[in-house]
Amino acid sequence: MITGGGRAPVGDEGPGRVGAPRPRLVRRLDRLAARRFVAVVAGPETGKTTLLREWATRRPAAWHTVLPADRDPRQLFDAVGAALRAVGVEVPAAARNPARASDGPAGLAGLLVEALTSAGSGTGNGPGTGDGPVRLVLDDVHLLGAGPAATLLAALAAGLPPGTVLVLAGREPVPFPVDSLRSAGRLGEIGPADLALTPAEVRRLLAPAGAAAQHSAIRRAALDCAAWPGVVAAIAGLAAETEPSATSAATSTSAATSASAATSAAPAAPAATSAATSASAAAGRRRTAATPMPWPSGTSAPVPPGLAGLTDPADVSSTLDEADLAALWVLSALRRTGPAPQHRHVAAYERALRGLAERPRLGAGDLAPLRATRLVLDGPAGIPEVDLVLAESAVRDGQPDEALRYLAAVPAGMPLPAALAWQLGALLHRRGEFDDAEALLERAAPGAATAGGLADQAQVVAGRAAVRWARGDRTRTRGLADEAVRLAERSRDDAAIAAAYVARALAAFSAGDRAGNEHAYARALAAAVRAGDLAQQLRIHCNVGSRLVEEGRYRAATEELGAAIGLGERTGQRLLLALALHNRAEAWLGLGELGRARADSDAALSLWQRDGSPLAAFGLLLTARVHRVCGSTSQAVAGYQAALAMAEPDGKAQVLMEACAGLARTRYADDPALAAEYARRALAMPSANGPTVAELAAGWVALCSGDVDSAHRHAERARAEAGPRRDPAGLAEAIELAALATALADRTDPAAAAGRRSRPARPPDPTGGVSGSGTGRLPNRPAVALAEAAQIWADGGNEVALATNALLRARLGADRPAEEVAGQRLHRLGVREGAWHVAGPLAAIGPTPVPEVEVQTLGHFVVRLAGVPVPAAAWQSRKARELVKVLAGQLGRPLGRETLAALLWPETPSEVALRRLSVLVSTVRAVLDPDRRHPADRYLNTDPATVRIDPDRVSVDAVRFHDAARSALAAEGASPARGRTGADGVPPVPEEAGGVELLGRLEAVVGMYTGDFCDDGEVTGDWVSRPRTALAELHRELVRRLARRCLRNGRPEAAVGWYLRLTAEDGYDESAHLGLVAALSATGRHGEAARRYQDYLDRMREIEVEPAAFPGATTGRPAP
Repeated sequence: MITGGGRAPVGDEGPGRVGAPRPRLVRRLDRLAARRFVAVVAGPETGKTTLLREWATRRPAAWHTVLPADRDPRQLFDAVGAALRAVGVEVPAAARNPARASDGPAGLAGLLVEALTSAGSGTGNGPGTGDGPVRLVLDDVHLLGAGPAATLLAALAAGLPPGTVLVLAGREPVPFPVDSLRSAGRLGEIGPADLALTPAEVRRLLAPAGAAAQHSAIRRAALDCAAWPGVVAAIAGLAAETEPSATSAATSTSAATSASAATSAAPAAPAATSAATSASAAAGRRRTAATPMPWPSGTSAPVPPGLAGLTDPADVSSTLDEADLAALWVLSALRRTGPAPQHRHVAAYERALRGLAERPRLGAGDLAPLRATRLVLDGPAGIPEVDLVLAESAVRDGQPDEALRYLAAVPAGMPLPAALAWQLGALLHRRGEFDDAEALLERAAPGAATAGGLADQAQVVAGRAAVRWARGDRTRTRGLADEAVRLAERSRDDAAIAAAYVARALAAFSAGDRAGNEHAYARALAAAVRAGDLAQQLRIHCNVGSRLVEEGRYRAATEELGAAIGLGERTGQRLLLALALHNRAEAWLGLGELGRARADSDAALSLWQRDGSPLAAFGLLLTARVHRVCGSTSQAVAGYQAALAMAEPDGKAQVLMEACAGLARTRYADDPALAAEYARRALAMPSANGPTVAELAAGWVALCSGDVDSAHRHAERARAEAGPRRDPAGLAEAIELAALATALADRTDPAAAAGRRSRPARPPDPTGGVSGSGTGRLPNRPAVALAEAAQIWADGGNEVALATNALLRARLGADRPAEEVAGQRLHRLGVREGAWHVAGPLAAIGPTPVPEVEVQTLGHFVVRLAGVPVPAAAWQSRKARELVKVLAGQLGRPLGRETLAALLWPETPSEVALRRLSVLVSTVRAVLDPDRRHPADRYLNTDPATVRIDPDRVSVDAVRFHDAARSALAAEGASPARGRTGADGVPPVPEEAGGVELLGRLEAVVGMYTGDFCDDGEVTGDWVSRPRTALAELHRELVRRLARRCLRNGRPEAAVGWYLRLTAEDGYDESAHLGLVAALSATGRHGEAARRYQDYLDRMREIEVEPAAFPGATTGRPAP
């Protein structure tokens, strides 16, 4: 019987284990008990606790399992005292004997000795009075260490009275000297050799486990672990869970059925013989258990249950030999007892691992034992050499994350195989974990001078170069890239050559050598294709797309990256797919397609965040940039701050620089001082892409703050950096920054500006700027520069940048209609009012001021004073409103008084009508200037003969539309040749490839026409028809030109929409019908094109006009 006041006894058996009696050792313990003190010392899983429990169960014993808290002698005394009291030994509490307790461990031991002496002499109520000696078992004594608690036990062991037995069990020798006790014959010892199972005991332990335990592989595993009975018990428990094949199960069922039939056929036993019969049956059961049915022949070998649940047992057993299976059973049994690393002291554990994880298996491609080992362990083995082999096998199996788990258990100073280092380093690099990638790559062991060794070394060095590039270290990047190319060329391995030339391409990019970058990527892609390395091909496509974005070749970039995205989706390379989406989002942003940019950037960010990749910082940067361009400043600030927070711990220079530059621009409006500080931080940081972004941010912040000189310096630095790098977007923005700085300086110092304009003409600027027109005077320098920037934006197809540039040119040229058109284009492209508060070109010139007086006549008639509509009651009469409408219909031209009076009062005598007109003019002036702050003729100009609205102070939408439409139509029809000089020596902006700017301009002007002139239902005279018809015809011509240009510029779907509008307004418009048919055909909608052509034929017959041939057919009539 076991009793105890401390922890209950804890056995070695784990879940599912099968125990076995140890009568041999129990008898030995009985013999050793006569020596009063017994030490049972052995490692874990050797059966110490199991043996002592069996021994203590047969004889009353006090038991306490030691805890770390028992290192306090007072705590140990209380625990032992409680255990002894549970078996009837009266142990006084220490609190009742303060004098003895104050003597420390020796005094506490004396109290225990006195209690045991009293119990053994028969004066107490304990077991010594007639139940035999007092037995005290303390398990896990190794937890006490050599401290005061050990002193207590030493004193207790030395003073044990006769009739008392103290058993100490632990994994280490007892924590006090025992030589004197051993010499005196008062110490009994049981060690590992005594606890080891004999072959007969192993067989008895396996016998109840069923047929699986009889397989030679399991027997071999159990015999190999005989020194650790707990492991053997675990093997038996696992074997009991393993079912034999269907054949063996059928055999067992047949045998059981036969036995059942024999039992039922036997006659009933007399009552007198029932006990004998029961004993005989029990003996039969024991014999059956001792001789279990063997594992059926012809079936697959038994595998541990954990493997059977994950792998087809037949496949496992057919690829592993008996030694491998036995080793897996050993590992599985130990895994049941706890985490793998704690079993390193078990020699069978290390033998099993080293047998399974032999390095030659990797070279021979014998991965099945390694794969099975990883499944059984489910984590590091705790043996560095083994964990290294398992990591390599995980990489071979395409499980890099599992490989990283094993590698984390390998000491940091241990060299790694080069192949393992570069493969996992590449994975970490793709994730953006640059510190970990570099640390891993630097641990690569030098490779052999063989082709394979050189190839692995080339991969390692190429990986280090890529990490250094990401850190902005140009010098080291170049040196490492050159070394990688040298090693790769020597190895003649295409995969290594591809990686090395990617590194060289990155080095060339950092140095601004775009030609070298392009050449290196071409070499890398060719090698990757030869090697069949899809991941490297995807990476190269991503990087080439990124280069095209940097060069402003956005359309080409979207095509390159579209191929990369398709490859990423096919190969399942999520991290590289995210990179391709990210780069394409930058291309869309470069084209001004903000919706597409947002969609791709969000998709890339989502993929990175799902994988927990630090590259999500780049995704946050791009999302913030999209918000900044759109004018969503709060969201942009949040994105930049999140990117900054992600990048700061790892020191990602490129992210830090761009985030600081972005914050400088977006925080300018609310905190200029903080914006300037962010700009200084950005300038101080290195970046693989160069300082252009930082210089531009600092320049715009300076210009918006009125520091023209600093803005000029930053613009020139950015221009000098962007040119050699073939960064057209950076170059165009630097040109615009310099132009606006010059314009602002000219505005603040007109005399200096006049002096600059009067200097003699200079030879043409070799950098590509436009010099004088041949008149001996320089043209307007800012206008020339802005025209140059517009051409760069046009070549890249960036509609947002083009519209912004057009607005800048219109503002500097005081071209209010063109400015309004550009503003509407920006709004249509998704740019909102917040963009005027971001340090940049729009903030530098400021928003368009709200007109003092604005007259809206297209559609509903409304007059606004400083943006506020004039209420109907303020007009006093309908004639006052009618006067404004008539004058607005003159589109800025004066109208004679007599004509105006006759229009308003056609049936009234002229003298009376003229007097009424004078009163009406005064009424309108009072409406337009109710507080009489200005001279009377500020808004309505009058003289004795005429009246007109002053177009310089009154904004009339009809006038703005008319002027913008005439200007757009003239530009659309002119199509000037490149390089020709326009008025005042300023070159007109050439018609760029695809007509991006002109197309957008036409669309914006069409959008200005919000309805027919004064079409608000109010009763008007005949005077309204002429301006209404003229403006409507002008609008139709704009739509016609826009439809044609869309069709010619490869936008047939847009052309269809415009042509449908024309045919809906006028069903007999022949050119509109033919244009619609042509546009439908261009979109591939041939059936609808045929139906629309038939409609055209019907309409032409109605008006007896000979129809034209189907567009595209050979006719004598020109195509529309």
